Formats: sequence, C-alpha cells, structure tokens
Amino acid sequence: MTHAPLDSELLSRVADATEGNAILWRGPPRRGSDVDLVVLASALPALGRALRSSGMRPWVGDPGHVVWRDHADRVPEIDVLPAHRWPLGYPSLEGLVARSSDGDGALPVAAPEDRLLIFAADALAGRPVAGLAARARDLLEDPDVLERLEAVAAGEGLMALAALISEPDRLVARARRGRLTYGTAARAAVQSPAARAALRSRLASRLGLRPRGLLVALSGMDGAGKSTLAGEVVAALEEGGVPATTAWARFGQEAATLDALAGPVKRLIPRRGTVADPIAAGGPGGQVAGPRGDGGAPAPCLLDLDPPCRRRQRSFPATVGAPTQTGRRRGLEDVPLVVELRDGGPGVMVRRSRA
Repeated sequence: MTHAPLDSELLSRVADATEGNAILWRGPPRRGSDVDLVVLASALPALGRALRSSGMRPWVGDPGHVVWRDHADRVPEIDVLPAHRWPLGYPSLEGLVARSSDGDGALPVAAPEDRLLIFAADALAGRPVAGLAARARDLLEDPDVLERLEAVAAGEGLMALAALISEPDRLVARARRGRLTYGTAARAAVQSPAARAALRSRLASRLGLRPRGLLVALSGMDGAGKSTLAGEVVAALEEGGVPATTAWARFGQEAATLDALAGPVKRLIPRRGTVADPIAAGGPGGQVAGPRGDGGAPAPCLLDLDPPCRRRQRSFPATVGAPTQTGRRRGLEDVPLVVELRDGGPGVMVRRSRA
C-alpha cells in the first residue's frame, strides 16, 4: 500500500509526546513505508493520546506490535512496539538506546550497526530477504560500519547474525521463495541464543500461535451507561497501546439458540418453583422489598406507578411486566399489583391486586 509522506507536524507531535522515549528502530521514515517506533512504557499513554487526537486508531499488528492507522490513509501507518515486547532475537534495547542518535528528524534513530543486526534477526524470523538485503546494502556503504557491527555483535553474542547480514548478496542466494531457508536459520540458531529466539518466532507464526485477546462484557438495563463506559474503556486501552473494539448483542436475539441449549438441561433437572421472581410472575401472596443490600429480592423490573406516589398516600395501584411462557414462546403480561407503604420501616409491601 502506498501512503503519503509522513506529516512533519505529526512527527513533531509524536516526539513532543514521547519526550525522547521513542526511537525509530528501523531507521528514518522512508516514503511509502511504515514508521517503526519502539516506545518505553512511560511514554505509551501520551503517545496514544497524541495519535488519537490526530484521527488515528490502533489495530493489531505483528505479535507485540500495535499499528496506528489514519482512516483516510493520509499518512503512513505508525507501527508501535512497546519496550517490554522487544524481541529477544534483537540487540539489547539498552544498548540500542545508548547507541542511537538524533539524526535529521525530531526522533532519535537507531545506529546502523543495530539496524543491521535487526535485519539479520528478521531474516531468520522469516521476513522477505530482498527488502532486508537492499536496506543492508545502503548501510554497508559506510566503510566504518562493519567494524562497529563486529564490535556490537561480539559484545552481545550476536556474531552469527553479523556474519549473516554482512554479505547481503549471499543472504539472498540462501533464500528460497524469497525467504531464508530453515536449514540456514537452524545453523545460525545452533551458534546464537538470539538466532534461536528469532527462529522460534518464525515457527510460532507458521503454526498460527498468536497471543489471545481479552473479552470484557458489560451488561445492564437500557440507559445504565454501558455504551459510555465501554467508550471510556476503549479510550483508556487505546491510549495504553492496546487495540480494542466495541460490539453490542442482546440475548433476546438468540432466543432460539438458547432454548435449544437449555431444553435438554431443563428436562434433566426438575423445576422447583418459578424461575422468575414470585411477585413478578404473578404468584400468590406478597413479599417485602427492603432497601438495597439487606438481602431482599425485589422484582427485576420497573414499576409503572399511576398515579404518582404522594407522601400522604398509603397505597396505590401499579402494573408490572411479568414474564410468561407458552411452549417455547416468551412474552410479558401486565399484572395488576397494589403497592402499600409499610409502617415502621423503610420497605414497601407488594401484593397482587384482586381486582
């Protein structure tokens, strides 16, 4: 997908929000490509707010990554990698931060030697080698980069990765169908724990092993504020770099499915009394409904009081929608009730009207 150039104002806003705690770990932004950021945890909420205010929304990317996209595709995608998800196959994040430089833009950029080691790990992880080799060639034009590459690799035990990426043409020759062969990756994995970590991530991706999401369910009556709360939860998650979506469902729309599931269970378990509240179901007698928290069981519905309750009025009629069932058909039936104020206590007496 081809994107417009990254807006310099947006990039400056990202830099201001992260306050030096985000690094362009794959290098400066290139026209038509994503912007890859590794962000320390302390800067994630501020970055999320800045990107949301710019009209961008987060989506699930590669394992551990969150991709921020503009719905109108006016700017490139911003691929955010939280620091705690930094791959084990890469150079240490502490070393990468120490060796990064300010570059020509508003955000610090990873050093060429770190980027070369990252490209090698990406090749082991199964990314297409043609693009990785092309970017490696550009970096290897610097005559001093090989010396720095070997120094970093020796210090972090990444010599197998350095040997792999130092000859881009040989890397391409070892590929099959555009990707590094498993045999070459396995030989590198024998020599380096980082290479083994990269190969494990490739196998996990091949087997479809991805982290599972989390489902948060909110239930309540109409007007209780479920949508408002869901919106606040989504906003909080997105500001923390966690993509989230909202969906609505009503159990009533799945009545046939629920009946099919519950039918065999109901036949095995004998029913003892009514499922609904006795008063709401129109049963005989009355029940005292005290204040909340005293163990009372008021009918799970709203009373439609007519006329309005006055302080001096001791009793008044009411109607309640009681659940009914005929065969597999369910509905509501208006049941006349009498609500009486109870002397000597805060509760009320509810009984079925004889009228």
